[in-house]
Amino acid sequence: MIWRACSDVLPTGDRILSLEVNSCPVCHSAPETSLHLFTRCNFVVALWFTSPMLVRIDTIPGNNISEVIRNLCSSLDPACRVKMLGCIGVILDCLWKTRNKFIHSLASIPCLDSVRKEITSRFHEMSTIGDGVPLMKSNRLSTTVFPKLYTDKCILVDESYLDGRFGCALLSLVRGSFDWWRCSSSSACESALEAEMQAMVLGLQWASLNHWDNLSLISDSKVLVEAIRAKAARMCNVEWQNSKGEGFLSVNPNSFWALI
Repeated sequence: MIWRACSDVLPTGDRILSLEVNSCPVCHSAPETSLHLFTRCNFVVALWFTSPMLVRIDTIPGNNISEVIRNLCSSLDPACRVKMLGCIGVILDCLWKTRNKFIHSLASIPCLDSVRKEITSRFHEMSTIGDGVPLMKSNRLSTTVFPKLYTDKCILVDESYLDGRFGCALLSLVRGSFDWWRCSSSSACESALEAEMQAMVLGLQWASLNHWDNLSLISDSKVLVEAIRAKAARMCNVEWQNSKGEGFLSVNPNSFWALI
């Protein structure tokens, strides 16, 4: 959810409605944008302030969600930063679901207390894994959550599909540095599986344009990754792996376009 909010690919009012009719569905006091919905709306500000991390989000500067999150986390130590990012992810997800429920059910007033309880419950549930071992005691991501990579360059892709249209985005980064890039795209397609493939195509196109020839392409589509592996297991050099860490597919950079 953090990725989608930072990439500004969520269908907020500023993206799908005209300026004359665009209004925040929660507070009705300003046009709906990702920045307003997640950080400036009065209802949302109250939720952040009563969240497990007690954040005054309206005082954090930034012209977009990415800048706000960066400024919020920049001064934190690594352990607290992991905890804060977990809280941010829960809050953004709960806010987006509340916003959608409010729009589609035509409810008159969003219940602050019920959303706050959901955020608190999900945050504490996320903070404990395994046999009650706190996630926040570890300063690094578990290898069961993020795949083991053997390349310095990696591209993460994801997609969303609904009613014959898809949106996809990528996040590319170089391990061991602070360099990262993002890109998004949308169009028509016939299925969710095709949308997953289009997300991979976007990643490969970006890699080609930027002359990346030794990279890991990460997708959460196990079905697609295994289908590609079954068809092209002997055409290898670029590593493929889904985000569950379940198996690699190597692909020759000179022939990976043939896999699409």
